[in-house]
Amino acid sequence: MSYSGPGIGKQLIPAASFFRVGVNAPPPPASTLRDPENPANTVNGLDYGYYEGNWSVLPDFAALSPVRLGTAGQADLNLSHREDGFGLRFTGYVNVPTDGQYTFYTSSDDGSKLYIGTTQVVDNDGSHPEQERSGTIGLKAGKHALTIPYYEGAGGQTLSVNYSGPGIGKQLIPASALYRVNTTTTTPPPPGGTTNAGTGLRGEYFNNKALTAPSVLTRTDPTIDFDWGNGTPANGTVNVDNFSVRWTGQVEAPVSGNYVFTTIADDGARLWVNNTLVIDNWNDHPPTTDNTQSIALTAGQKYSIRLEYYENAYGAVARLGWSYPGVSTSIIPQTRLYPATGGARIASANEPPVALFTQETTNRVRVYPVPAQHELTVQFSASEAGEATIQLTNLAGLSVLKQMHTHTSGEQSVTVPVRDVMRGYYLLTLIHNGQRSTTKVLLVE
Repeated sequence: MSYSGPGIGKQLIPAASFFRVGVNAPPPPASTLRDPENPANTVNGLDYGYYEGNWSVLPDFAALSPVRLGTAGQADLNLSHREDGFGLRFTGYVNVPTDGQYTFYTSSDDGSKLYIGTTQVVDNDGSHPEQERSGTIGLKAGKHALTIPYYEGAGGQTLSVNYSGPGIGKQLIPASALYRVNTTTTTPPPPGGTTNAGTGLRGEYFNNKALTAPSVLTRTDPTIDFDWGNGTPANGTVNVDNFSVRWTGQVEAPVSGNYVFTTIADDGARLWVNNTLVIDNWNDHPPTTDNTQSIALTAGQKYSIRLEYYENAYGAVARLGWSYPGVSTSIIPQTRLYPATGGARIASANEPPVALFTQETTNRVRVYPVPAQHELTVQFSASEAGEATIQLTNLAGLSVLKQMHTHTSGEQSVTVPVRDVMRGYYLLTLIHNGQRSTTKVLLVE
């Protein structure tokens, strides 16, 4: 392209003569950054719930009963009690130092997810070999609510959680960036309140399941957080099986608000708060979580509390926890528990026991051997001909085996093959002639 004009001979139009209208670049899209929760009274670590069951995708752990609750430094698998068929749900807070976009990664075998608040950031669900998935979210500096559910089906088991962000190269989330609410922090009492820290609850131990006097041991237990397994609460004093405990005293509310009390028990548990029966699960069962309705308590006030527990056979767990505004479910700390004094109300030993179905009931039901490896034998007496149903239920409440047997009247003996059932605790339920019997069984290698 050439031009010519006054004083300009014909020539190529030089680049210096070309101009265009300048256009400002559009601003980058606004980034929405999430506000942090920044809860008070935090310490390093995470809360966790441990579950046992068989899943092919992540279950709703919040709707299941944990086998155990506790705290951990980071999200890892050193908390499991078995190689397969278990789940973990970690909750707490992750602290990010500056505003910006953060990417989170989970590498797992099998399924895992990661939530910031209620937002799912990473979806690595399903049964699969070790694989990594990631997701990105905008966060303001501070402590953000974090939830990491994980389950292991069968085979290999791995879980690692990484992050990256402004000034942070991809790395494992360090323990120094993980927080949980410290439930043992002492809150100053209101005027007239006490500054004395609690020492625990008074525990009376009986060598029978009915809390029948005399007790064989009385002591102050700092917290109710026991997993005796197949052992005894006190060697040489309390039975390994067939024992009961009554804990009495007072519980102090650290803040005003609605409280939910939680028991985890294998076997029976009953709980009274302020002389009101709020949990009643007085029967044989594997580790089972029971929650009360909301109970309004006032900061600095003490309320009477009584927990009764019995152990039949094969595994013994007794835990007492609570949740309240700003604090998720955790074991009630020693500093909030006060033992009963001589004037404290103690439940009558003459309260009527609740009828139970055990391994040998008035209906003459017997299950053996326990523990078992390859098969169980169920013996029972049928008053008339009919059909019997035998069902095994795992700790997650899922049926893993069900058999139907047509029988005549009289004594019956049924063999139940369990060679291919995962090892662990189960409930065996027998239904016949309109009667139901349930007993706990243990399958071992």
